Amino acid sequence: MSDVRPHRSRGDRGGQQLPDNVEEAPGGEFHFVRGVLLVLEEELEQREGFRDFLDARGRIGRELGDGILEFREVQDVLGTLAAVEERFGPGVGIEPDYVFLGAQTIKGGPWDEVEPASPPDWLDSDRTGRDMLVGILDTGIAYDPKVHPRLDGRFTADPTEDRDVPNDDPTVPFLAEQGGHGTFVAGLVSHVAPAAHLAIARVLKADGFGSTSSVLEGLRKVRGIAAKRVGGRLDVLNLSLGAYTRDDQPLKILARPLRSLVAAGTVIVAAAGNHGSPRPFWPAAMPEVIGVGALDGWGPAIFTNYGPWVDVCAPGVDVVSTFFDETGGPLFGADLPPGPGSAGAVAVTFPGFGRWSGTSFAAPKVAGAIAAAATTWSVSPAEAADRLVRDWRLYRVPDLGAVVNVS
Repeated sequence: MSDVRPHRSRGDRGGQQLPDNVEEAPGGEFHFVRGVLLVLEEELEQREGFRDFLDARGRIGRELGDGILEFREVQDVLGTLAAVEERFGPGVGIEPDYVFLGAQTIKGGPWDEVEPASPPDWLDSDRTGRDMLVGILDTGIAYDPKVHPRLDGRFTADPTEDRDVPNDDPTVPFLAEQGGHGTFVAGLVSHVAPAAHLAIARVLKADGFGSTSSVLEGLRKVRGIAAKRVGGRLDVLNLSLGAYTRDDQPLKILARPLRSLVAAGTVIVAAAGNHGSPRPFWPAAMPEVIGVGALDGWGPAIFTNYGPWVDVCAPGVDVVSTFFDETGGPLFGADLPPGPGSAGAVAVTFPGFGRWSGTSFAAPKVAGAIAAAATTWSVSPAEAADRLVRDWRLYRVPDLGAVVNVS
């Protein structure tokens, strides 16, 4: 592994404060939304006494679609799960509203801090990725001070709900942990598959935090965008986010809609995470999902997660992509956080592009490559993925899978 560290690693900072509604499991095993459990509705019908059992510990909240219900005001989420297993046995379709992060660590991320970069020399094409719809669930896409000219006309999003911002707190003068993350990811997909159309949904806040329920809402949104297009299909879905789970168990709730998408022909790509760990990071570790690790110029990136559950890897260090554009004037909140020994924000100006590192940025390269290959080879996205990821003749890195060498 490379011993080269990015210039200003967020992993070296003192730590990121958890939002008020987020709890940490003992030992930091995983994070979840306080007072909320998610359950498959069919479990309430098929398991005698299960509804009464839950009704005594909380109340039904929203219907989240795909037969998923939210139980709110649960006083002890982990204790309730343990009681469910004791009473009804293992394997019940119930779990916390897991906190999903943009492939970062709680102490910082995605790996380093984004810094301004010169515009890259990107070629364009009106054919590569044509007729492909790529969904991106992330922090949204930047509208201020204007839509990025590189992305203008290439995406569908709600300008109010899906707006990517430097910081969700308008009084904070510097970038949150992941302000601009979604705009960066969108640019990478569009770079590799410039004729593809992007379906954008904001499921993470600028601090990088989201949850199972926000991802479910984002899935409904991008599926709705797909339903209005010719063919009504979502070809590729990029998830530069993930979570650890209780006892490292596979996701139960989010797995349902994701498997439904795969069955309908969608290829799902997810970041493997930046903890330098073999611990399964979900949904990248799902067998139906293509988990993506990161390479640097010499081999595996120092931060990338790894293991037999990682399917493919791509360059993820010092990646340049679209970011907030301040060429028309400063954007409040787009300065860098205080560095070591400095008390205030570090003043910078982003010229519409940034440089960043993380598996978050290897994943959209793979998503874009699949969309591009599908049009180049005139095959389905699933067949393109088989050729790019699963073909036995491909060059592979141990515990990182096949190499997709996309610049």
